[in-house]
Amino acid sequence: MRVSINAYFLQQPFTGSGQYVRHLLPALARVEPALEAVPLLPSSPAEHPSTAPLASTGAQIVGLPGWLSHPDLRKVWWEQVSLTLASRGLAADVAHVPYFAPPLWTTRRLVVTIHDLIPLILPEYVTRPHVRVYNILAAVAARRAARIIADSHSTASDIEHRLGITADRIDVVPLAASPTMKPMPNGTGRQAIMQRLGLDRPFVFYIGGFDARKNVPSLLRAFHALPGDLRRHHVLAIAGEQPAHNPRLFPPLRPLTEALGLGSQVRFLGRVTEEEKQALYSAATLFVFPSVYEGFGLDPLEAMACGAPVLSSNLTSLPEVVRGGAALIDPTNHDAFTRELATLLDSPGRRLELRRLGSAVAATFSWDRTAVMTAEAYRQACESR
Repeated sequence: MRVSINAYFLQQPFTGSGQYVRHLLPALARVEPALEAVPLLPSSPAEHPSTAPLASTGAQIVGLPGWLSHPDLRKVWWEQVSLTLASRGLAADVAHVPYFAPPLWTTRRLVVTIHDLIPLILPEYVTRPHVRVYNILAAVAARRAARIIADSHSTASDIEHRLGITADRIDVVPLAASPTMKPMPNGTGRQAIMQRLGLDRPFVFYIGGFDARKNVPSLLRAFHALPGDLRRHHVLAIAGEQPAHNPRLFPPLRPLTEALGLGSQVRFLGRVTEEEKQALYSAATLFVFPSVYEGFGLDPLEAMACGAPVLSSNLTSLPEVVRGGAALIDPTNHDAFTRELATLLDSPGRRLELRRLGSAVAATFSWDRTAVMTAEAYRQACESR
């Protein structure tokens, strides 16, 4: 079986779709050697500045018309025209679009991965009219797919209710943490990273984005409301680049931090490397994830894989991801959030138990398992009419 895969995000590893393709491709090669997966990339140097080295990895570079200069138009042309023609030229049995942008027309059996339906469920995330039209057309095209892959049962339910796609056409295929996400021993390497990041005492850690649904201001408020002695013994470490535009979609955190008088107790780390992230998970006193909507929730899974005790939101997909390996809270209930945060920071025994439970849960996820389940979705697509 030959499968063409839209690898548009392959060279954008900091995006969720980029991570998905980067992990799925080698896993498919390991567990399904008879399956020929061909990643396809557009040729635009502006969007993919270093596509040439990918030729040796099996990726095929597909040319786009030179008269298409606007990045948005190039992306749409790629998704709607070039990808379909390239898949037909390969005589692919299945075309896999690993994000919510399937073509309206294709001659191949189509498999679409939908990680979440944020643009349809949270309309404040759609700020431009043409993006709204794009999402409507993506929804129409998804309904024509042979199979839909959802990261979680929560997302599968959203797909059923929002897109009207029946459950028998949806395959729930969970993601997994990167194999590099494992406990980093407390040696000189980890200590050097902590020193470089300015973390010289116990810390609560957050990473996972700053858009409104991530609910990071509630974490700042809960940390501020901790009993004085408990708060003074900890700092709050927040990793990631905070966008400066659109404060409605990305609530600014630094002004809130100053208003709460937390300036000396919050460390904004900026973007961190994968090694630094592994060290932060491993060294954290507690990892906290207060998101109100996730299609899967990879960050708490990574934290558990690295041995961090986790306090997670109990909303949308998160309970099915952490599966009893984390403490759960309603992140919209400030008092309950603060109480559980204080309880965990003051309970070494409970944190040790969460480390054990979380590690066991994380071990049940793997990219090889994801690849096996994805290949089965391809086979079902081939059998569909």
